[in-house]
Amino acid sequence: RGFYAVITIAPGDVVNVMPHKRQLSKVLSDISVNRASKQFVYTKDGKEFLDCISHTAHVGHSHPAVSAAASTQFSQLVCATGFLNHENSKYIKELVETFPHELSVCFLVNSESEANDLALRLARFHTNNEDVLVMDGSYHGHCGTLMEISPSVTQTLKDFVHVLPLPYDDKHDYIQTANNTIKSILLNGRQIACFITELVCQNSGMVFLPYNYLKEIFRLVHSVDGLCIVNESLTGLGRSGESLWGFQAYGVHPDIVTVGKIIGNGYPMAAVLTTPIIAASLQEYRNTYGGNPVSCAIGNAVLNVVRNEKLISSSKCVGMYLMNGLRDLQKQYQMIKEVRGMGLCLGIELTSEFETPDKLTSELVEGLKSHCILVGQCGEQNNVLSINPPLCFTMEDGKTLLSTMKKLLHELDTHKCILETRKYPGGDCDEYQPPEKKAKALSSLCFIKE
Repeated sequence: RGFYAVITIAPGDVVNVMPHKRQLSKVLSDISVNRASKQFVYTKDGKEFLDCISHTAHVGHSHPAVSAAASTQFSQLVCATGFLNHENSKYIKELVETFPHELSVCFLVNSESEANDLALRLARFHTNNEDVLVMDGSYHGHCGTLMEISPSVTQTLKDFVHVLPLPYDDKHDYIQTANNTIKSILLNGRQIACFITELVCQNSGMVFLPYNYLKEIFRLVHSVDGLCIVNESLTGLGRSGESLWGFQAYGVHPDIVTVGKIIGNGYPMAAVLTTPIIAASLQEYRNTYGGNPVSCAIGNAVLNVVRNEKLISSSKCVGMYLMNGLRDLQKQYQMIKEVRGMGLCLGIELTSEFETPDKLTSELVEGLKSHCILVGQCGEQNNVLSINPPLCFTMEDGKTLLSTMKKLLHELDTHKCILETRKYPGGDCDEYQPPEKKAKALSSLCFIKE
């Protein structure tokens, strides 16, 4: 979520500043990258990795059109606080035109956390209420107000935060549960300010909110005069493969939309879109760096690349190819419990009866990394592979990912059979794999530590 350093310096010391280990992704903790291009990242010694996790580099690492726009603007005007500026006006107009007409007010900020914090303030000022509905396991940002409403990082939530269970399956009536939660809030003399959510709960294991569920939650919240806030930082700008913004594919009408990371292709910028009536509740808002000329030039370039390179349809086609390939693997390997996703936003949930699911998932992640492919690992049990590559990810990249996964899954399945044979001598695995082949197969599993 960011980096900080812990340094102790004595006179004469030579200091190497490194990010604190707890802030490094487990998948990337041993990879030092010094450049990147398109859907690939490179280490100092030139080793190339296929990047299936950097959704922040939305249109591709170091995209030439984005880099050129940034370079040109850097040489002309970097900061114009308090002045009218063409780049700012142009970008706001272009961005607003991509949203439904009612979301006609745009605030430009510098990060997703800042955007979510502003959205929360807008909702509370507009409704004059404090209570917030959130999804279980969600994370909304590192600001104090956002940490308070993020169940994934705050164990003891305050009484104005109300958590809805994630709709994992069809066995429970999650809509009725939400209805009961709202009734309970009202009976306790409280009022709802807003419901805030991502369309895909990445932190909880790439859980996709069902279409009907989201529509009903919006209806329930609006029925008690609360506002609905959607964070599009993962699903926006065409990643869903269905529309430019994910909420459009869901057929819902949010009161406030936040989007960060992707609109700057990794450059620090974010936006909040809302209605004129809600925006008027804030009265005044100032931001020194939000909407600076460089970020706006970059934002315009990103929008143009998404349109010109037809990245929405590409996301749909490549995503469908990956989904079909992963579901074929699911039929072959029982360790794949579920494949879910839309466009180039995918999650693969794993399960195992011989080892903990998180260990199995880690083995597969490490195996892919040993083949120079980077995927994410997430979920409450850390048993979900996440695939969120830059949108320039191609069919050929998809083939590489699928074929490598198939090879590793076969090796893991062979390993499982060896464990099963030890547990149940003479079982099915014994029948189709002689002991000498099992021993040979086990010795070939270089990425598995038994």
